[in-house]
Amino acid sequence: MTSIEEELLIDEENDAREAAYILHTLSSELQDRYTTDDIRTMMDLIVEYYYDSGMLECTDAEVEIDLQDVADYVAKHAKEYHEKDYPVEDVFFVVQADFDWQEQNL
Repeated sequence: MTSIEEELLIDEENDAREAAYILHTLSSELQDRYTTDDIRTMMDLIVEYYYDSGMLECTDAEVEIDLQDVADYVAKHAKEYHEKDYPVEDVFFVVQADFDWQEQNL
């Protein structure tokens, strides 16, 4: 059994790998525009979207995820809560890369 500290470290390492993957998949223009911290903020808001939408509690085998809805949510909440102005068009590519990461690693 692992300790809470070990689990947190594993989560942090996984998040770092995911952020690096997302940055790597973005166009060079977007890579220049966003930092790892920006990507991590967007990743947190993506998870928040899944919680707020109830998707994480869904028992259906297949859940339809509208990536545009997720991008809209992330852009809106980034501006409201983090005072970050991420254009929804840019956020969409981050959401898409995050979705691809989840598909490959879950």
